[in-house]
Amino acid sequence: YTGRWGEGHGGVDELASIDTLADTLRSDRGASRRAIYNASAWLTDMPEPSQLGGAEGMRDYLAATLGYQFARQKLEDPKEPSHSARLASLAPWSSVDGQPLSTAAAVRDRLMNLLGIAEFLGRETRA
Repeated sequence: YTGRWGEGHGGVDELASIDTLADTLRSDRGASRRAIYNASAWLTDMPEPSQLGGAEGMRDYLAATLGYQFARQKLEDPKEPSHSARLASLAPWSSVDGQPLSTAAAVRDRLMNLLGIAEFLGRETRA
């Protein structure tokens, strides 16, 4: 995983976004980690960015799809989709140079890295 310190694309802080989602997974007993696993399942059929009008279209697609999944699993309020909006703003752009990712596979890998790290950090520690 390669990430940026501070604000990434769209003014979203990548590491703070991961930490906030991890904290929700860890502390909110109503929230389900299932959302992370469900996302990995539907990401296999994600359209290409070019089919959605580029990175901005991909962001909108991801925001809607993640928002739906996260609301179903009680990770966020559907009226205030904070986690899905932040992740959707980060996923279509490279964390290295900030350039748009050109393939669905690249966006999928980036998003799965973000989600996987948040899920890992959100696990309860074992004594």
